[in-house]
Amino acid sequence: MRYDTLEACHRNAFSFFGGVPQEVLYDNMKTVVLQRDAYQTGQHRFHPSLWQFGKEMGFSPRLCRPFRAQTKGKVERMVQYARNSFYIPLMTRLRPMGITVDVETANRYGLRWLYDVANQRKHETIQTRPCDRWVEEQQSMLALPPEKKQYDVQVDESLMTFDRQPLHHPLSIYDTFCRGAA
Repeated sequence: MRYDTLEACHRNAFSFFGGVPQEVLYDNMKTVVLQRDAYQTGQHRFHPSLWQFGKEMGFSPRLCRPFRAQTKGKVERMVQYARNSFYIPLMTRLRPMGITVDVETANRYGLRWLYDVANQRKHETIQTRPCDRWVEEQQSMLALPPEKKQYDVQVDESLMTFDRQPLHHPLSIYDTFCRGAA
């Protein structure tokens, strides 16, 4: 995944949830971490753009420990759950009707699935419904930073332009200069 895609996904998620978590847990992706334990144990060298984005949004990036299923599994199980409980049944239902599952269709059906199915079941790890846990977790979310405004820059036409001599010359001039100086 390219970094700009990763950042756009984060911005969309933060907007959807109406806030920013204090920490974001990552797998060891190249767009996130350049070197684990670069400075000392637990002090990683993160991708500079991600580090800056985290400062801008107010969250701290955190990495899953390698070869530790407890943290990495949390991330991967969610993807598997969404695939098996949402995506495959959706494809099975829509394909016979000739409906293509594009981004808009997946988002429309996905929101309904989140509210009606995924957030209503009792989650095995937290032993409560995600919608109930979300009410608690919202309290610790950081506010979204104000959107940066884009300004158009207009060049004043009264600015004067000066003719400039090129700063480089043909190589023969440098050759002559070097021979004369030797």
